[in-house]
Amino acid sequence: MAEIEPGLKLAPVPMSDLDAVFALDRICFPAELAFPKHLFAFLLASPDCLCLGVKDRGRLAGFIIAQAINTRKAQLVTLDIAQSYRRRNLARKLLMVVHGFLQSRGFRSMVLEVAVNNKSALNLYHKLGYRQLSIQKHYYPDGTDAYKMGKTL
Repeated sequence: MAEIEPGLKLAPVPMSDLDAVFALDRICFPAELAFPKHLFAFLLASPDCLCLGVKDRGRLAGFIIAQAINTRKAQLVTLDIAQSYRRRNLARKLLMVVHGFLQSRGFRSMVLEVAVNNKSALNLYHKLGYRQLSIQKHYYPDGTDAYKMGKTL
């Protein structure tokens, strides 16, 4: 377990944290956008997924899940940061760790979808070198469009 900043520990997310992951996702996203619990169970157990969490004194402060699409491309599935830990660069740090991990294993690129109105996420992704690949109309259940974005690792 590594420290991502003083007092915050970075480690793989075990299945025993399923309830905490599900609860944090429900806080970070509206109910119609949050993932169902069984999907998180699948992702946490999948050998094709990298699931990393940040804990503060044992409490989940944030997590990231990336999934291999093939041996050269991965997709960001979700990135959740608890409200009280935002604006501390945790999302950027988690993404950089994932980028480095994937790159060290031969991955060449990473893609993601992000709501066109999620300005803070768009800002972060642009700063990290992601570029817009396409617009996916009505991607979210509420009809919001998404940008498909990608980055060379």
